[in-house]
Amino acid sequence: MHPTLMSPIHIGKLELPNRILMPAMHLNLTPAGEVTPELIAFYVERAKGGAGLMIIGACTVCPSAGAPFMIRAQTDADLEHLAPLSRAIREAGGRAGLQIYHGGAYVHSFLIGGEPAVSASEHVSGLTGETARALTSEEVGALVGEFASAAERTKRAGFDCVEICGSAGYIISQFLSGRTNKRDDEWGGDEERRMRFGLEIVRATRARTGPDFPILFRLAGNPFVEDGGGSGLTARFASALEEAGVDAFNVTGGWHETRVPQLTGAVPSGGLSYLARVVREKVSVPVVACNRITTPSLAEKVLKSRHADLIGLGRALIADPEFPRKVAEGRSAEIVRCIACNQGCFDAVFNLVPCRCMTNPAVGKELELAAASPAKVQRKVVVVGAGPAGLAAAWTAAKRGHKVTVLERAASPGGQLRLAGARVDRHGFWELAEDLTGRAVLAGAEIRYGVEATPELIASLGAEVVVLATGARPTRPPIPGVELPHVLQSWDVLANKVDPGDRVVVVGGGATGCEVALHLAERGVIDPETVAFLLLSGAEEPLEIVRLATQGTREVTLVEMTKKVGKDIGRSTRWGVLQDLGRFGIRQLTATEVVRIEPGQVVLRSGEKEHTLGCDHVVLATGVASESALAAALEGKGLQVEVVGDARTPTKAITAVHDGFDLGASL
Repeated sequence: MHPTLMSPIHIGKLELPNRILMPAMHLNLTPAGEVTPELIAFYVERAKGGAGLMIIGACTVCPSAGAPFMIRAQTDADLEHLAPLSRAIREAGGRAGLQIYHGGAYVHSFLIGGEPAVSASEHVSGLTGETARALTSEEVGALVGEFASAAERTKRAGFDCVEICGSAGYIISQFLSGRTNKRDDEWGGDEERRMRFGLEIVRATRARTGPDFPILFRLAGNPFVEDGGGSGLTARFASALEEAGVDAFNVTGGWHETRVPQLTGAVPSGGLSYLARVVREKVSVPVVACNRITTPSLAEKVLKSRHADLIGLGRALIADPEFPRKVAEGRSAEIVRCIACNQGCFDAVFNLVPCRCMTNPAVGKELELAAASPAKVQRKVVVVGAGPAGLAAAWTAAKRGHKVTVLERAASPGGQLRLAGARVDRHGFWELAEDLTGRAVLAGAEIRYGVEATPELIASLGAEVVVLATGARPTRPPIPGVELPHVLQSWDVLANKVDPGDRVVVVGGGATGCEVALHLAERGVIDPETVAFLLLSGAEEPLEIVRLATQGTREVTLVEMTKKVGKDIGRSTRWGVLQDLGRFGIRQLTATEVVRIEPGQVVLRSGEKEHTLGCDHVVLATGVASESALAAALEGKGLQVEVVGDARTPTKAITAVHDGFDLGASL
């Protein structure tokens, strides 16, 4: 029953009913920089779900701190829009704090009127590529006051606590690190002076908010950048911060510019909780562990291992706002899991569009869905296909009271999600298939497997509405030789229906091509357990272990017509995929066309030159086409047919889920 996770705890004099904290995340639900009804509805839903404490933000402390669409606590006028948010959360039974923030060199100049971003010292930002200017000593002192004033407004706005953002490479991190702080005055030089900016902010905040208002501090557990100071500096900083007045530490991963994955599926579940332990060993106040903790069992393990005192559930509470309540009620099996895809949350933020979620299509729609009622007329709905679009439609329609039957040709659900989850760090897509299926069944939908949906069968079920979610099929490009027996489809490779030889050419460098190339290149590498065994036992040198973990037994070449591979992969994950392509030794031939395929080789053209490349197999990852032929036959029988997901237009899984959800909600 996860007793530690659900036990109460104090942060200062603030008592929390459980140890679940939702960290601050920008959601792009505040286009004018003010709290909106949509933002309130989002957090009210999580308050009702039982989160112990939610941190709202990031909230800018002055005009140079961040984007105009971020909520702000810059003047007393901002209390007018902050107070309704804290009040609504409190009325819903929740507790909330406000994170106050300044991005420093991470702020794009176009977001602050064209002025250069500010930082501890002049340097080229590793995130924006722009040159930030150094703050004068007087400006640094004034900025300390801006933080303290914002904290005081947080208290006056009715929030339960304030969190100072000193993580992710933002301005406090930039002052702390010798990488970005080259000053030789009272604000920089040796380690003690580099700490001063953060310490003065805490002291000024404590002076302005009084002795009883809880102060949290968000820390980068390890910057994971060269000359960043490492986790040792973070721990020493935390110790000094506690002495200055901090009541709790919220420990996350590294800076935004790090090349170490922080939030993708490549990060083992709970793999960064050790960073909280490093801080916890140096302080006596509560410490929060974050990053890739997605299940109550894992959260309980982290707490019992004494790595932390609380658990930060960010995207996990985006995916399922009822996570805490389900744990408390013994319904952990019903929790909808975050799959670390980043497509709806972080990619959305980078693209300046509102946050959404692949596993929870209701995100951002809480306000409109709260007003929705069960269907006035209950109808018989037949869904053809148990892929992401079909399952989402079945779940939503059944939840609204319709009688839903799902017909699936395969022996298991998921459709293309089963292929997307072929690699170990992508198994979250299998979890998505399981969770969508579970929600559909729990809502009352019947799923029949191994059934070929025909117009006659559908009509015999008394269907009043047919949702066609039959997905797509891979295509073959018009390349001479594409019909040769050694030419395979990527779907068959990912499904392990075929076993390519030692030399493989993958045609198509989009997301699917990259995934199948990595899937192939991983043959023969040692697994993580073996890596740990060899390392801990000293059986091999570390560099040899790395080689064995990244050098497989296939030679894989990825061929792409355009100048870049992975162009259709989201910004927050593409860099990691490119990193893996290099790490696993996959040869990448860009701006290269396949002229023809011959037995034992492919003929390629790069510019004006043709050359051959020997291979045992060619794998096609060149696109898909919709499978919707059944629609015409069904419409011929007078049935209402709704086509969703890839059957309508080939798309990404997140769009397919939302497509099915929206249709089910409209029936």
